[in-house]
Amino acid sequence: MDEHPSYEGAVGALGASSDANRTRYLWRFVYKPLALAVLATFFAFSSAYFVVDATLAQFDVGWQQPVLGVINSAVSVVMWRLAAVGLSTYRLATSVHKTVSTGYL
Repeated sequence: MDEHPSYEGAVGALGASSDANRTRYLWRFVYKPLALAVLATFFAFSSAYFVVDATLAQFDVGWQQPVLGVINSAVSVVMWRLAAVGLSTYRLATSVHKTVSTGYL
């Protein structure tokens, strides 16, 4: 990712910052998008489970199951939307953090 136009500036800025700010950067730009993507996937599979379970039960389910399925789908969409911003720059953020933390250029 060192050919990205923002790479050199990000490495310089992160390299000049304190260890506390590097840790904040790591949690905000590396770990947070991954955690949101994992949660979004979990809720997507959970809503799919409700659909499969209702199908196998021949749609003889209470009102709670469809409501939970819709809520899980909505939560999954919101989580993917929140994760999309961080995931769009994830490779750059990871590369910058690796360069600064290991000294690899």
